[in-house]
Amino acid sequence: MLFHDRQDAGRQLAEKLNHIDVKDAVVLALPIGGVPLGLEIARKHQLDFDVLLSKKIGHPYQSEYAIGAVSESGDPLLNRMETDRIEGDWLDREVNVLRKQMTNRRQMYAKWLETKPVKGRPVIIVDDGIATGLTIKAAINAVIDQGTEKIIIAVPVIPMDTYRTLKKAVDQVVAVEVPDHFLGAVGAYYDHFPQVEDSEVEKLLKSL
Repeated sequence: MLFHDRQDAGRQLAEKLNHIDVKDAVVLALPIGGVPLGLEIARKHQLDFDVLLSKKIGHPYQSEYAIGAVSESGDPLLNRMETDRIEGDWLDREVNVLRKQMTNRRQMYAKWLETKPVKGRPVIIVDDGIATGLTIKAAINAVIDQGTEKIIIAVPVIPMDTYRTLKKAVDQVVAVEVPDHFLGAVGAYYDHFPQVEDSEVEKLLKSL
């Protein structure tokens, strides 16, 4: 395995960023899994830290299968070949549910985390890995709408095809591992990859 846990992955990513100009950047971690990594990077490079909320829209009959993604603001990013087959107003209801969850999470984090403006500043969007890239693409659209100056994606592992796609959408993609043959799940690249609980995130944010 390449990474012992998320903290180890964050430290390896922070080292990768040593050779990139990240002055005045805001580290934006995608909750929940990206938070431990983002904090490692922010501490190593002494950068502002915040979260960027973006959630996968799962298929109504197979929730693990992503058919889109939505961030706190802006239009949802959709796989139209899939969503056009879904009847009724299910998609609108699901987007509203996900946005409500993100609003609640933002309010919870606000007890320890002050929102950092990104207009005119570079951002480093961090997650614990990327498979399809839909969730991070929605996050990219959100920071573009906010007027960020430069976008760097920092992830421990990303499939080669997704890497090539994202490179066209942002200024830089920084990764420790870019496999041609992805193992099918981000967790396959970690020794220890448990679900991150809100209580753990709260503990991490209190340490800021």
